[in-house]
Amino acid sequence: MLRRLPAGTLVDGELVAFDADGRPDLRRLLSRHGLTDPWRIRKAQHWCPVQYVLFDLLYLGGRCLMREPLVRRRDALAEVSEKLAVPEVVFSPAVIGAGRAFYHKVVAAGHEGVMAKLLNSAYRPGKRSIAWKKVKPRSQAVRYTD
Repeated sequence: MLRRLPAGTLVDGELVAFDADGRPDLRRLLSRHGLTDPWRIRKAQHWCPVQYVLFDLLYLGGRCLMREPLVRRRDALAEVSEKLAVPEVVFSPAVIGAGRAFYHKVVAAGHEGVMAKLLNSAYRPGKRSIAWKKVKPRSQAVRYTD
């Protein structure tokens, strides 16, 4: 499906299998790992469908976009995703301005957290940046009393 992208286009994303409740399920995804037999691969498409979730657009038509602000890259990615129009490749929508409420909703639904990114941030491959932060719930310490 990604072959339909314009030549010289590079995206950042993640292959995801979902559970019955629509949550990402790594165990389900790993059940497909290592399949090489074409018949088993076709079968897996039915018992464990996957989607490629698009997060970012690094190159478009050979033009590097990594120094462009995230908001511009995501706008361009939304257009590219819309043109693909295939159910196996989906655009991960952003939530702007309601981050805390969204975070609490996501955690309450059983997800592991969210990625918080500054809208003007560049894409820095292989480097940690304060402009992007994974926000997970802190585990509560369990106290035992006699």
